[in-house]
Amino acid sequence: MMGFELFMATLLLVAQAVFMVCLPFAILFLVTRVINVIQNAHTPWTPYIEVAALAVGMAAGITVLFHIVDPRILRPSELLRVGGPWDIDFATFFTTFANPLGYDISSLLPPYVSGGVNYPGIAVFLLGGALFYAPLLSFRSRTAFANAARNLVIMVWAAYTTIFLFFLAGWMLNRLNFWVFLVLLVVVHKLRGAPRIILKVSRRSF
Repeated sequence: MMGFELFMATLLLVAQAVFMVCLPFAILFLVTRVINVIQNAHTPWTPYIEVAALAVGMAAGITVLFHIVDPRILRPSELLRVGGPWDIDFATFFTTFANPLGYDISSLLPPYVSGGVNYPGIAVFLLGGALFYAPLLSFRSRTAFANAARNLVIMVWAAYTTIFLFFLAGWMLNRLNFWVFLVLLVVVHKLRGAPRIILKVSRRSF
């Protein structure tokens, strides 16, 4: 009975992880597809400007994480601790860490002052603005507007996904707990090209 309960709990955890990983990518696919249906967003700068938007969005997410995450909660003892900051159920995770409305994005907005000038925030803000306005000023068409809108969507999505996947990784580590070390052992073993691990149980006669 315990084996069946463990199997079901593992299956549920895998299903939750797959759902959470796929969710942001499904949202991006849906929104960008809607933009393209309304107006083709392809310009001579495609796909380079979209890749740049992705990079700027990821930089924005990293900047936000740097300002909102307490380094102490990243210690292995805190990541794996029962009752710790990462030890929450799926519903709580979905409504807190997965909720973009709960993120403090002040590090990306003027006046960029938090004990000093936040240069990464300034850079992200200026680059993001450039990627949005550049196609509008260069091509001045409906296609340019659609491309600008898609660039904005990609930047916001990349920022959110960077933050979200960071928290998801921490939550999954807590859920897996000591099984993390077994997974790492197998991965390192495979990367080294070592022979297959064989577990042997020795018998002792009494």
